[in-house]
Amino acid sequence: MAKCYLHDIVDPDSSTITDAHWEQVFSIMRESSWYQPKGKRMGFVSLTRRNSMIGGYFANEGRKKGVQYDDNKEQLEPPPFYSFEHLFFILFEDTGQLLLQSRNIYDYIDLSLPDMRSNFLNLLTELLRSVNIYIAGKTIGLKSAGITYTQEQLYQTFTSIAKVIEIEISGLHQAELPLPDDPRYNLFNPKDEWNPITWGAVADTLESGLDHVTMSARESVESTLQSPIPKALAAVGSIEKIRGYDERGRVVYRERTEDAELEIELPIQPTVAPDVLDRIFERLDSRGRVDSWRERQRRRREMLAHGHMFGSLD
Repeated sequence: MAKCYLHDIVDPDSSTITDAHWEQVFSIMRESSWYQPKGKRMGFVSLTRRNSMIGGYFANEGRKKGVQYDDNKEQLEPPPFYSFEHLFFILFEDTGQLLLQSRNIYDYIDLSLPDMRSNFLNLLTELLRSVNIYIAGKTIGLKSAGITYTQEQLYQTFTSIAKVIEIEISGLHQAELPLPDDPRYNLFNPKDEWNPITWGAVADTLESGLDHVTMSARESVESTLQSPIPKALAAVGSIEKIRGYDERGRVVYRERTEDAELEIELPIQPTVAPDVLDRIFERLDSRGRVDSWRERQRRRREMLAHGHMFGSLD
């Protein structure tokens, strides 16, 4: 499995990159030759554009150490030879995000993962500037796409999506039951007279020591956990995880704290088939990639208003 990390591009402002810009970027990547002379060559290979994604590999050449022995089993120092290493990447055109592989680079004299990431970002910066995209810093600025959802956001997801198949709730030992005028109190509609009875049962259950619960429903059309007891526990506890489906049957998955790491299966050879991009898109889309990006954008605008600045990828 390949480990990749999702980043938000914060410099340049993604709203300044138009569809025409992305078309130019892809065209230049696809038609470009090697950058730098032999021995230090680098460039984009096996490119694919699909569903507002530009995916492929960044290839980087370096000198590799070899091991050799003579007939007496004495170790020799053979001359180094040149070889290429590859980093998988995806540029998301709709949000201006970058998914970039992280991997170990072994036995090179002059090539490491930090070198490859730096080379990739420098080259991408030059490419964006060549299509008249303004970048304030020396290279493009990136921030982790990880996010922490609030209880209110998770509860809204729980109550609004079409079906909930799994939910994990913690912190019930310190839960406070809502008052009758609180919207969360209304578990039944229109049978309001059932609410006090249900909340009484929930109160007795919490008093008996319930603290953490995971509930699952059958994967059938009529199954869902959006029923009174799960809804009551979700309203007063701390939702940790939700899995379900939206009205179009697409998977919806939320965790309270979602990091920007994604493990994906890549071909042994550095090639990118369209279905690879489709699978990655579906996985990230199910985790609310666009919604979480919008939330981070909102927070960044608030930070900018208070004079905070953004850095580049570490």
